[in-house]
Amino acid sequence: MTVGLEYRYSQFAEKDFSADLGAPDGSLTSTPSFHTVRIDAKYKFN
Repeated sequence: MTVGLEYRYSQFAEKDFSADLGAPDGSLTSTPSFHTVRIDAKYKFN
């Protein structure tokens, strides 16, 4: 039997929503990011 643990951090490009909503440039931005943890267990049959 094996057990694993994986951690992944993903960060994506910054998006500027200012022009879409009529606000001054650079005032409404978003930089999405995710933290993901994965645990797995495997059993090997012979």
